[in-house]
Amino acid sequence: MTVTQSKPASTNGVAALDRAIAILDAFATADRS
Repeated sequence: MTVTQSKPASTNGVAALDRAIAILDAFATADRS
């Protein structure tokens, strides 16, 4: 998962949301196995 830092500070919220989704997805995957 790559996060580009070339955009304004508003992108930080998107990056945080993207990380949260990735973490939740990892937990969901672990929970299924």
